[in-house]
Amino acid sequence: MAVEFDGDRMLKNNHNANSVHPKRPLCACTSYSCNKLFLFLYACFFVVIGAGLLLVGAWIELQNKDYESVNKVLFIPAIMLMVVGFVIMINSLLGVAGTVRENTCLLKTFLVITVLAFFTQVAIGVFAFIHRQKVPDLVSDNFMFLVEEYHQNQYYRMAVDHVQVGFHCCGFDSYMDYDKNMQYMCGSVLPQQCGVPWSCCKKPKEGAFKVNCGYGTRFNSSMPVDKINTMGCTDTFLAWLSWNLDMVGIVGLGSAIPQIVGILLAYFFVRQVREMQMWYRVGM
Repeated sequence: MAVEFDGDRMLKNNHNANSVHPKRPLCACTSYSCNKLFLFLYACFFVVIGAGLLLVGAWIELQNKDYESVNKVLFIPAIMLMVVGFVIMINSLLGVAGTVRENTCLLKTFLVITVLAFFTQVAIGVFAFIHRQKVPDLVSDNFMFLVEEYHQNQYYRMAVDHVQVGFHCCGFDSYMDYDKNMQYMCGSVLPQQCGVPWSCCKKPKEGAFKVNCGYGTRFNSSMPVDKINTMGCTDTFLAWLSWNLDMVGIVGLGSAIPQIVGILLAYFFVRQVREMQMWYRVGM
């Protein structure tokens, strides 16, 4: 029996099989379009969240930069927060493009990076809270080397000055810590004897700090109260460190939880797009 060959029909079917399925609008009342809409809104929202994480990490790092020689515990989580924020922002833009174009390659990339970002954010939060628990164990003795080597190391001196000016304090236990510094001890023959650094001085009402404003202030027990800050820095600095670690932990974990929704939306939408492509090809 002869078989009729219809070349035009075969070419048409082959062309249809390789065609891309028609895109569904975001506002159609179907589960497919609803999932597409929610994923689109989620991706747009996390562009903003990613930018926010990047800014929070940069803000914490800028704050911590002046104090890194005193304690570096904030450095790692702040940098990780910046990196994750940048990755989330770029990844969310991929998610927006993949959702609108219904491109499975972009959507799968978005899904994988979202999963990795989720675990990284959880790790940042856990890291921050673990170190937050260790903060109360830090005591003044952990920082005393900064006072003893105040004039020997430029970075130590800058860090201590920033702490003392920023928190209006002097030394770590008290202003008397400077008796352990070779230049400021009362047995010194230098002009700084029985004194404290300029950063311990109370801010003058007019003009700038004078370099010698703290010289000789420990000769007289009643003089320091009027001229310098006498409270130690340890408690205030540890409270600041605890607050920043709490902030990193809350931001890291708080922004990770919604990622679960994004993972599920992306996973189901990828499946729906694949099913739609298969149905379109078979139906043609």
